[in-house]
Amino acid sequence: MLQGAVRALKQHGSASLVLEVEGVESDWYGGLGTAAAERVDPNRVRVTFHDADPQVVLDRARAAGMVRRFAIQEPSLSELFLQAVGP
Repeated sequence: MLQGAVRALKQHGSASLVLEVEGVESDWYGGLGTAAAERVDPNRVRVTFHDADPQVVLDRARAAGMVRRFAIQEPSLSELFLQAVGP
């Protein structure tokens, strides 16, 4: 069971690293612990990572194309719940 302030719970959850990279044709994110990848448009991909080194991911992304978004995102309440109860 989870209890405590929402802010404190989110700080102990698994944060995600979210990037949008433009001008890429290859799967530059392979082998980096990708949680999800989706094409935003033909020239841009949005990739979400869990448990990946942000510096390594950023270096690979910059080598692949133009980084349009780079954010460390706290887990949502539903993600915290799923982490607590397991699959």
